[in-house]
Amino acid sequence: MIPDELERQFIEGLAETNVLRTIGTVMKIDHDKKVPLVQTKGEAAWVDENTPVPDNDDTFGQITLGSYKAVTATKVSEELLEDSAFDLEKYIICEFARRIGDLEEESFITGSGVGMPLGLLNSAPVGAVTATDSVVTPDDLLDLLYSVPEKYRAKSRWLFSEDLEYKLRKLRLMNGRPMFEDAMETGDVDRFLGYPVLTCRTLPKIEPGAKVALFGDFSYLWIADRGKPSFKRLDELYAKTGQIGFRATKRVDAKLVLPEAVKVLQVKE
Repeated sequence: MIPDELERQFIEGLAETNVLRTIGTVMKIDHDKKVPLVQTKGEAAWVDENTPVPDNDDTFGQITLGSYKAVTATKVSEELLEDSAFDLEKYIICEFARRIGDLEEESFITGSGVGMPLGLLNSAPVGAVTATDSVVTPDDLLDLLYSVPEKYRAKSRWLFSEDLEYKLRKLRLMNGRPMFEDAMETGDVDRFLGYPVLTCRTLPKIEPGAKVALFGDFSYLWIADRGKPSFKRLDELYAKTGQIGFRATKRVDAKLVLPEAVKVLQVKE
């Protein structure tokens, strides 16, 4: 197991690499966690005096937060480990955090759910489709914004691909001011149409059929860390070649527990 201080550094390293850990709801679990999911919602109704109250129950489904195992490994020479002028084991922990963080973000966005978490692009509904197959316009993004119910918008934010953000930064209003509000100028955070922006390198570039942006309240993306990450030093495995191995293992799952809270923008095919 990783010592407490190195575990903290490892988890912080995951969050620095995987942007979804900064906006999702991260929890620790020690077994599969079943989560009730509202499928349809009841409604209120007017009734006359002495009239039976109509049945308007919510209906619930259920999803399970399980665990998928991510692993990475490396090996270094005994001489390098002994002669290194800096804390090589600490460096390896940070490097493993980067590798697994990259893997997590990719899966949390595009994952198939088979041997890996189910990604947002395969679980969040399509809220809007662009008017053309090669350009994303502010109107397309406005359609996406309003596809998310108003009650979720107060805590909503954009998740853009690097390609889309680059193009949006070029847009100008009639007075010449950029539509994209840059944090360097405002002293706040990057914003578009008034909502915070985060960039995700895993989202695809603009091309026909691609899903290039998400908008919504990402606190409904639940990220479940199973137990503690494991970090092992393998002294004997590579002894014949004078090397020492290191291996890190992390068990995690992630699911969007309320699909109506996050929507996807898809480029027209």
